[in-house]
Amino acid sequence: MDFEAKLSILTSLYRSEKYLSKFLKHVSEQSIFAESELILVLNEGSREELETIRDFSEKYPQQVKLLHVEKVELLSASWNRAWREAKTSYVAIWNVDDRRRPDSLLEQVQALDEHPEWALAYGDFVKVLNYGDEDGRYIHTPRYSLPLFRRAIPHGGAFLVFREDLHAEVGRFDEQLAIGPDFDMSVRIAMRGLQMGRINALLGYFTNEGLGLSTRTKFPSIEAELIFMRYGAYDNIRNDGIGVKANFDIDNILVDGKWIALTNYLPNLVRYRRMRKPLWVVGFFRNQLRTIIRKLGLLEAVHRLQKKLREEISKQ
Repeated sequence: MDFEAKLSILTSLYRSEKYLSKFLKHVSEQSIFAESELILVLNEGSREELETIRDFSEKYPQQVKLLHVEKVELLSASWNRAWREAKTSYVAIWNVDDRRRPDSLLEQVQALDEHPEWALAYGDFVKVLNYGDEDGRYIHTPRYSLPLFRRAIPHGGAFLVFREDLHAEVGRFDEQLAIGPDFDMSVRIAMRGLQMGRINALLGYFTNEGLGLSTRTKFPSIEAELIFMRYGAYDNIRNDGIGVKANFDIDNILVDGKWIALTNYLPNLVRYRRMRKPLWVVGFFRNQLRTIIRKLGLLEAVHRLQKKLREEISKQ
């Protein structure tokens, strides 16, 4: 009988020898694995990576798809490449150096089944310094609201599960971005007025060793600035935007070598940004205040208070 999957797990690999065997074991231990396919994009694959994948594929020949990329590409391009291969109802992004609870994917898929209005499902996670750690910074993701998420509030892109056909409404990942394509798409979803759902549970452990395809980048802050400027979250901007304009196309996303206007998905984007442009002044004065608080040595105390408030809101 032909294998028919419900969920596609998308993973980009680049010099992944350190994590690959354990990652594949964790994938096979997912409670929804029998209904899943694993789509791997191997960037400049090594012999060790190929052998590890081959051994796993021999155990699960119908559930593994391997895509070879000769020249290393950005994470966004690899995710798009894998997503185009998906023939399922849902797709999950899973970085090779992150770990998930065994029931996390099942819980997200079940929630999406129960809530057909949700475009994606997200939830809490823990940031750890080393792979395998479980003690770290617990990230309490906020409850979903359109005004909040349109202001580019991050909510844990490493553990997202999307509806497969979502790209028809909001487009694919922007291949200009090395670290924030999931963040960018999430804001685009909110700007489109679509719903997202929060799973009231810990989903997994995000490893931040700085060795992966996304965490190696030197430009995380400038990508955040791009997203703030692109979607009119001007009060979040700390700089003048010159660096963003020099390095990125704000009005278009790059997909498979082609430029696609964001207005194809967000027809009112230009007018929306124009209406919100005065908020740039708010951001300027807020950053001035932040500088004063830091000089007074009170910034850490303010951050602790903000964290406590976010955690209380997420529990409601």
